[in-house]
Amino acid sequence: MSAESQSLPPPNNPNAFESLCLDLWKELWQDAHAQKNGRSGQPQAGVDVFGQDQGQWSGIQCKQKDNLLWRKVTVKELEAEVRKARRFKPALSQFILATTGPADVKVQERANRFTDEHCRQGLFKVSVFSWREIWKELCDRPKLLRELGPRYWPALWEAFARDFRSELASLH
Repeated sequence: MSAESQSLPPPNNPNAFESLCLDLWKELWQDAHAQKNGRSGQPQAGVDVFGQDQGQWSGIQCKQKDNLLWRKVTVKELEAEVRKARRFKPALSQFILATTGPADVKVQERANRFTDEHCRQGLFKVSVFSWREIWKELCDRPKLLRELGPRYWPALWEAFARDFRSELASLH
């Protein structure tokens, strides 16, 4: 299955989106001990999920955006979250802003500039994952997607899985 040929919508609940990000990045980082940062209402230094990627601390800020309105993360939001993440302890080597919204070239360019600036200052890299990139990462890991599908999309998963099985059958 290609991430471009079929897609499920992102979770429409901020807590579910954070949990999905935790599940995905545990796999990407190969860190079974990655976890959510504190609890809702606590200051989190701009980090909702943290763990270690190749022995270095990484943090994720999850921004759930209303899919129907195509709201997107703004450069201003990215800048505010990066400022907060600089206070995370221990210091991060990587900061990811993950969003259910669409990709935005201006936000991606700002993330790249942050990475360049931070490299000169000995600070963390910055990247942005829109829903398109998150979905691609899930599709690249079919075993993980099969595990997470019923959890995050229970009503849609059976129909999606049926279409996926049909698509696989047509390839043989």
